[in-house]
Amino acid sequence: MPRVVRRMRGTGCRPTRLPAAVTGAREGADGGRGLSDAELARRIGARRWEIVAYEQGDRRPEPARIRVLAEALKVAPEALSDGRRGERTLSDLRRARGWTAQSLSRELQVSERSYRRLECEGLEPACQRGLVGKVAVLLEIDGVEM
Repeated sequence: MPRVVRRMRGTGCRPTRLPAAVTGAREGADGGRGLSDAELARRIGARRWEIVAYEQGDRRPEPARIRVLAEALKVAPEALSDGRRGERTLSDLRRARGWTAQSLSRELQVSERSYRRLECEGLEPACQRGLVGKVAVLLEIDGVEM
């Protein structure tokens, strides 16, 4: 059983605030003129109902879709993540950079369960010392964000 090596800030899993971020970016797109949900859907190769579902919080875009949304809206992927700098969870940062928990855990060579415990509870497995640093490198984040 892993022991707590260190508790990370901003790791707790919590409800998403992504809908407001997507809506705000869409309404501010194109130099402030905004885009309709149908136009955004067309630009990213999605259906209008998907954009509506993201904005209503009924559906959460996959990490790869977050990148495509960000490109279409001409914002950084982090602008579509939950919260401001210092408030984002590890999950927010991972998703904004296009990683799924499964793909990141595979890259880190740890079980998905171990990675999820790090992400949601801030528990670093004792047998995986240095995991936090490896995650920071892969997600291109600094100690302030961790």
